[in-house]
Amino acid sequence: MRAGRFDPQTQVLDFSHVPKCGGTTVHDFLSRLMDGRYEHCFPGSGWEARIDNALGAGGHHMRGQGPINRLPGKKVVRLIILREPLQRLTSFYRHIRNHPGHYLAVRPEVKGKSFVDFVRYCRDAKVREFYDLQSQFVVGPKGNPQDVNQVLDTFDTEFDFYAPLHMLPTLREELSAFFGKPAPALVSKNVSKEVPINPAEIRAAADIIYTHNYTDLQLYNACTDKFMRFLDTSRRELRQR
Repeated sequence: MRAGRFDPQTQVLDFSHVPKCGGTTVHDFLSRLMDGRYEHCFPGSGWEARIDNALGAGGHHMRGQGPINRLPGKKVVRLIILREPLQRLTSFYRHIRNHPGHYLAVRPEVKGKSFVDFVRYCRDAKVREFYDLQSQFVVGPKGNPQDVNQVLDTFDTEFDFYAPLHMLPTLREELSAFFGKPAPALVSKNVSKEVPINPAEIRAAADIIYTHNYTDLQLYNACTDKFMRFLDTSRRELRQR
């Protein structure tokens, strides 16, 4: 995790928001932490008129592809949140069921289908969001998301702040310290309404999901391990003071 303090004269923050990894909650938190000088970049948000004055920005952009990366003379501080693949795909399914206008929800092969049928469809139709999406965001458009070593090396060297989704409250404190400001509360955003899924379907879908998200599983585990090592080191340092 990056040490020191944020320098608004020389640095900007770039948040790579992988879908269904808590990103909308993080956008809201960052906007309040950065006193409104953070842009959630999505169509129709008007970010284009404000990006030159922003201290940070994020959206559904792979590493290095967000508009904040194009500001001249700025060092980019990178942030990403990762999620256990089965949980991410379960959330993705519920999101689609809650948003009937979603491009997948309107397809006859998906509309009203069970979770395991949805997973099988995503596999067979080669739906981009199904296949190692978190690894795609880490390596960027020119990388190979199936190359485990490339994904893990890129994650290890390119991202300054990171956390598994369930550790977001702890990361909140680290980001607060980096920006030298009190940490705003985390307010859950874009949480899908509960859609019951039979546990037997989850078990049946899990094998398909892990087979085709093997790199994402390795990435998530590496992120969790690295985050916990950081916490262990921080606690030892506190005890020694």
